[in-house]
Amino acid sequence: MMAPQIPRSQLADMRWPAMVQGTAVKMLGLQYQFLHTERLSGEELRAKQFSQLSVLLAHCDRTMPFYRERLRTMGYQAGQALDETTWARIPVLTQVEVAAVGSRLHCLSVPPQHGQVLRARLPGPAGKPMVMLTTELHAFFNDAFMLRDHIWHETAFSRQMGTDRT
Repeated sequence: MMAPQIPRSQLADMRWPAMVQGTAVKMLGLQYQFLHTERLSGEELRAKQFSQLSVLLAHCDRTMPFYRERLRTMGYQAGQALDETTWARIPVLTQVEVAAVGSRLHCLSVPPQHGQVLRARLPGPAGKPMVMLTTELHAFFNDAFMLRDHIWHETAFSRQMGTDRT
């Protein structure tokens, strides 16, 4: 097994223990939580996930007209306890549906603590591009999950790394 990865200190005169600042502090905090929760029982993980999903659905109900309509059609009421049965009733959007409803999927009010709204253009059906909105917080979590994957696979961070996206 590879030796544990120690972050590189962000203070020039501090080698060990490593001192990190800003975003790196948050990233280390998330990695610590991932380390200590990834082996929870399935029941405990599901409870935590559905607790967060309940908050997400309530937000969608308040701020996204498309989802408000869709959730109400399936009988969802904001604040109701969310379980696997209710979650499974929410239809997965197809690329064609996303392209058809367009900006109705955009959130009308993003919590300020999620950071700036970012735009991405994605290829859509029949070559028509779609605009996806995301946030700095979403990008941060993507980075955190990617880092966790590298930790699981014991990536040697001191070595040069490349990716092949073909």
